[in-house]
Amino acid sequence: MAADRTTLLILGASGDLTSRLLLPGIATLLRAQPSRSLEIVGADLRDLGQDEWRERVRTAMTLAHGAGDDAELGASARQVVETTRYVAGDATDATALRALLSGDEVSVDGRYVHLDAVQLEGGRRTAPPILAGVRGPRSLALAGRVADGTVLAEPSAPEYIAQARQQIGAADHRVVAYNAAAVDADPEAARQAVRAGLEWIGEPGWEAHLRPLPFADEIVALRARSATRADFVAALPDAWVDSLTVSGTRDDARASLARMRAAGADCVVLQPVGDDPVQALVSLASIY
Repeated sequence: MAADRTTLLILGASGDLTSRLLLPGIATLLRAQPSRSLEIVGADLRDLGQDEWRERVRTAMTLAHGAGDDAELGASARQVVETTRYVAGDATDATALRALLSGDEVSVDGRYVHLDAVQLEGGRRTAPPILAGVRGPRSLALAGRVADGTVLAEPSAPEYIAQARQQIGAADHRVVAYNAAAVDADPEAARQAVRAGLEWIGEPGWEAHLRPLPFADEIVALRARSATRADFVAALPDAWVDSLTVSGTRDDARASLARMRAAGADCVVLQPVGDDPVQALVSLASIY
C-alpha cells in the first residue's frame, strides 16, 4: 500500500446513508481531487459480500465521473474500485470500538459483538471521536450515553435537531446534521433544484425526522396519494421545502444554517443536488 494513501473505514456500510450520501460524496471528492489516493473499507453486521459491495462503490464512482465503465474512470477512482473491500462485523459496542481505535487489545463476548484478544497494528494512538449515525429516540439516547457525537441524516429541520438534542441528553456531545442544499440568485430556481433531495422523506423509516414538524401528518398523506416519488416532491408546498432544506439565495441559506445551529447543530453538512455536483459545490461555497 502506498505510504500516502488514506484508508477510510465506513461503519454501517450496508445502509441507505452510505449509498445515497457517503459514496457519492467520496466520488465527487475524487473527481475534484484526482491526485488523492484513497482506500475504502466497508463494515457492517449484514454480509453484503465483496461483489455487491464493490458494485455499490463502482456505481457511485461512475455516476460522479460521468463514466460508462471502469476504463473511463480517472486513476484514483479506478484504484478505489479495485482495492475496496467489505468486512462483515458489528461495531455497535462503542466502548470496544474506542479501545480498539486506541490500540488496546480487546476481548468482548456480548450479544452482538465477539472479539477475542483483537488488537490493531501500529501500537497505541489517540482514538478519534466516535459519532453514531442514528435517528430514533432510543438510539439517540444510547448515542448520548456511549458516543462522542451523533450524525443526523437529512432532512434535519431545526425542530428535529432540537428534539434529537433533548433525546441525546448529553451536553458535551457533537451533533452533525445533514441537509439537501441548493443556492441560486433566483430562490425559486434553487427551491426547484433541491426538491430532488427530498424524494426519500415520505418513505417508511423517515418518520423520526418528520414527527416534530407541524405538517408531519400532511407530508405522510401527500406521499400516500402521490403515485411516484417525483410526483411527491413536485407537490411539496414551497414553505415545506424551505423548512426541510438549505436553499434559496445566499442570504436565505445563511438564515437556514443559523436556525439549525440555534436548534443544536454543531456542524452542518450540505448535500449538493443536481446533475453537476462540482458546480453545485461551487454554488454552495458562496454561502461562506
